[in-house]
Amino acid sequence: MSDLQNTITLLLKKAAELYQKEFYTEALQTCEQAIRLNPLLASARTNRGIVLKKLGRYSEALLAYDRSLMLNPSASGTHYNRGLVLQELDRWQDAVEAYNKAIQLDPEYVEAYSAIGVALKHLGHYNEAAEAFKQALRRNPDLVNEQYYLACLGNAETPSQAPDQYIIELFDNYASSFDTELVDKLEYRAPQQIYEAIHTYISDQFETLEILDLGCGTGLCGVLVAKHARQLVGIDLSQNMLAKARAREIYTDLIQSDLLASLNNHQAKYDIIISADVFIYIGDLAEIFHKASRLLHTNGFFAFSIETTSKEVEYEINATGRYSQSLKYIQKLADNNNLQIIENQSVILRRQEYHPVEGAIIVMQKSPR
Repeated sequence: MSDLQNTITLLLKKAAELYQKEFYTEALQTCEQAIRLNPLLASARTNRGIVLKKLGRYSEALLAYDRSLMLNPSASGTHYNRGLVLQELDRWQDAVEAYNKAIQLDPEYVEAYSAIGVALKHLGHYNEAAEAFKQALRRNPDLVNEQYYLACLGNAETPSQAPDQYIIELFDNYASSFDTELVDKLEYRAPQQIYEAIHTYISDQFETLEILDLGCGTGLCGVLVAKHARQLVGIDLSQNMLAKARAREIYTDLIQSDLLASLNNHQAKYDIIISADVFIYIGDLAEIFHKASRLLHTNGFFAFSIETTSKEVEYEINATGRYSQSLKYIQKLADNNNLQIIENQSVILRRQEYHPVEGAIIVMQKSPR
């Protein structure tokens, strides 16, 4: 190996190490050093694209991949990564074509089958999406998210809730843009709607209440109720979402955990339990309601949002990857857990692909036995 080749190899190794340590700007600079030494090295341009994507510079990443493919058009991984960037640019059909090219070059490319399934699902091509997920599972039967996607598309039995891996990946990736994407672009109002529904009952109480925020996310609900709280505890599965919540400096405690596991270990009692846009990832709410009722003081409040279904079912899973519950099921859960529904408001929770998402804001109060 020549001195030049050795230098380039060391630079690319250093870039990979910097990337793993999340020093993305430094990783990008190191990739660019390698490219300056050999502008014809396709792998260095691909690596540069990967770093640019992580930095959110999607158009530049796409250009990096295109230049790499001009040098090495048979690199299946570059076609796959190009597809991921096209998704970020909302060019879903182009992403499908990129994934297809990756699969043509490498018919055993499991990640490409999964990615094309996600893209086809987004485009509403549900049968084709299901087939792509099946192809991925044939090659790796242990894939968790792909099994869940098949259930969402009606090709597998409905699970009781979304898998932890799905939730963690979804929200860890979404955390940095969560507030902007939901509030500004999708007109997400569930936290405000919950607060408005419960405000009447707590309007004269400040810094006196024990409040538990289930699935607290970035703290959109917490910031509204914080002025009423003596103690505000948040639980969430995503460490990146919790980091955003922690930055608000409103929570007395933040716990990274599955909701049921955390509720099982909880001993404290609360005046209010709130949960915004959480039960869309849990179909079977029986255990959640049982634990919530146990943790509430008598006359305490349980306030939450759900997406609703008018079908004669307790809950169903949708192609969106979210669950809907029937109001009849919610009433049954209330009756079984010594809870009385005191607010039941039909609302538009957000928009999805420009269409309103219908749901309900429910406030329950724990009754004296």
